[in-house]
Amino acid sequence: MNEQEVASLVWYNGNVFQKEKIFAACNFSFLFSSNITECFFTSGTEILFFSKTLSKIQSQLKRCKINSELFADESGEIFRNETKRLLIRNKYYKTARCYILHSQSPETGALNEFIFLVPDMLLFESDKVIKKAIVSNLSLKPSGTVMNIPTLENEFRKIVRTEIECEKADDCIILNQDQHIVESYLGNIFLIENSRVLTPSLKSGCNPLLLRNIIINAFGQLNFQVAEKDDLKVENLFDAIEVIVAGETGIYSLKGIEYKRYFDKTRKILIPRILEAGMD
Repeated sequence: MNEQEVASLVWYNGNVFQKEKIFAACNFSFLFSSNITECFFTSGTEILFFSKTLSKIQSQLKRCKINSELFADESGEIFRNETKRLLIRNKYYKTARCYILHSQSPETGALNEFIFLVPDMLLFESDKVIKKAIVSNLSLKPSGTVMNIPTLENEFRKIVRTEIECEKADDCIILNQDQHIVESYLGNIFLIENSRVLTPSLKSGCNPLLLRNIIINAFGQLNFQVAEKDDLKVENLFDAIEVIVAGETGIYSLKGIEYKRYFDKTRKILIPRILEAGMD
């Protein structure tokens, strides 16, 4: 996320400000590398997948022992209403990516809370295609709880991003220290083999983004058998007939990798089901 993407108004500690005032006062490259951030989605003035979004953020705050005013009530109504206020003040957007940031001073313990709105009219469009993907040969993702430290996760992603740019690719499939598939740069990855879906397990080291469980549930409704694998290999990419990637910027179809080409049928069936489930 960069300043150019962000809507003109930003929520900060209970008030709405022009983004120029917020960005001028803060070093956001530092904030995003060392503090807690989560992405969630909105449609109109409603938060999509509200209960899952709330649960994920509350879990993060609890794990990091952060006492948030925005999430002071267990129901999440403060969070819902303040997000709605930001959307209305920005004159609504059909769909948007929203980022919530908690920045806590290590010296004073003072907490700053932000909500940024990134308008994205094509967020859940069905024509999102990854034309060129590579498998990372330079950067194996470290395993263990060390990657729960936001600074390290951010620095690792910078390295992967550099590899993507050097290869002039759109995405990069990330492996762990055992050379097993973890995720891609753009999100969680799903390999479809007829009626079976393979996806990296949490034990593999994948970062479970908001859409991961939502997509797994949608596959189940379509009678796919979903297997979460600790040892998903690069070779499995060449056995798949479709590959789906889901992350902060939407749900993508991988067009191909090396000589292999994929279909894009199941994803187009999944998207309307996911959006219908999102208005909970």
